[in-house]
Amino acid sequence: VLSNGVEAFPHNGVVGSTNSAQIRVDPSVTYDASSGSTYLFWTEQNPGQSQCGLSGQRFDAAGNRQWTDHGTTLIPVGSPEIRQVKTLLSGAGVFAFWTHIPGFGNDTLHGAHVDTMGAFDIGPFDVSSTSSVKSRLDADTGTTGQMILAWSDQRVDGGDILAQNVNPD
Repeated sequence: VLSNGVEAFPHNGVVGSTNSAQIRVDPSVTYDASSGSTYLFWTEQNPGQSQCGLSGQRFDAAGNRQWTDHGTTLIPVGSPEIRQVKTLLSGAGVFAFWTHIPGFGNDTLHGAHVDTMGAFDIGPFDVSSTSSVKSRLDADTGTTGQMILAWSDQRVDGGDILAQNVNPD
């Protein structure tokens, strides 16, 4: 909904992917005011929800899908789990961050920059490579353009709060 109250996209919204063979959960969205683009990333799952991947979509100002009707697949559906997807605008494109879970208690955090065409142009890279239970991931952009991530981390005890900055490069 635009600041004047008019719906920017068609009434009741637009789906990020028309792929009815998969399930989409845990979405994260960011808006680029300079281009009018909206970026949406999510965890893509098989119908049994036993395998996960990372997918995304870019919409133009009118809500038209820009990365095919199924979106872009950044990490194909498979093992391990992909959870807690976060998306932040940065330069020409966005950063996507996610939790990579090969087994319980072995979570790591990763990120990558996705260009306007829907492909990785930086990364994927480690944000937190120490294996532990990680939950409640949050992300925001700092005043100098860096991304700041914070999460609950159980590597030492029942849950400390850890943080990491990621520069645009």
